[in-house]
Amino acid sequence: MKTLSLFALILFSLSLRSQAWIEENINTTQNLNDVFFLNSDNGVLVGDSGTLFKFYDQTWHEINNEVTENFIAVHMVDTNNVWIAGQNGLIIHYKDDSLINYASPTSYNFTDIFMLDDTNGWIIGEEGTILQFVNDEWIINNDVDVSTDLKQIDFFNDTIGLIAGSLHTILEYNDGWQDASFPYGKTVLYTSVCIADTNHYFFGNFQGLPGNIVTNGIVSWEFPGSNGTYVYSNHENSNIGNAIKVRNDKGWAICGSGDVLRYNGSTFEFFQEINSGLRS
Repeated sequence: MKTLSLFALILFSLSLRSQAWIEENINTTQNLNDVFFLNSDNGVLVGDSGTLFKFYDQTWHEINNEVTENFIAVHMVDTNNVWIAGQNGLIIHYKDDSLINYASPTSYNFTDIFMLDDTNGWIIGEEGTILQFVNDEWIINNDVDVSTDLKQIDFFNDTIGLIAGSLHTILEYNDGWQDASFPYGKTVLYTSVCIADTNHYFFGNFQGLPGNIVTNGIVSWEFPGSNGTYVYSNHENSNIGNAIKVRNDKGWAICGSGDVLRYNGSTFEFFQEINSGLRS
């Protein structure tokens, strides 16, 4: 997730011609914390001290604002609707070229945000914080009683979702959030999660190795057990999985050390080393 240092001025993009990740200079000295692309022509990037860039016309444009708190996570609903979660309970809706502050029921630092659409979304954060966007208001969701720091959230559709967190925390959305943690080492710090499809889930952690969880189509699973298997993808770096994204048996994982891994359809393999910590 977004917990390691990242030197500013650098965003890495994939060059299809060279088949390598290349540096792209961004005009800021702030740490960059999260990036989201709606498509190849529209993206958004956030960082410390209110750093906000939008990508359009094939270049990055800085969005000046008066925010001093750190922007931590961002999700783009469409080209006109960008949601940002940040430090000290900060919630921002960037719409019609304006930054709108939304009231937050907590002052905990947020770690991730996922918007299903412009009226339905989720924010997670420290101390088990889960917020839900309902009726144009962010409210606390109390479906589960957890106090661990939650790191990343992903939805496959509006009925299938997962949250990964510290101390082996896994929360599953199935008509409400449920604790789906399994006792596979209680000190495991999950840092990222990706739902590739209804049968395959990927987790990254600081103690080893992106894992591919196969659930045989059963969203409500038990671990360990006959309903699923937990498969490690071996890699020497212990800080794997700041972010993982897999679609159609292709994908990437990035590491706090700057290692980039590529998914080959069955496991993650080392692809490239970057001289900077990566977060998103």
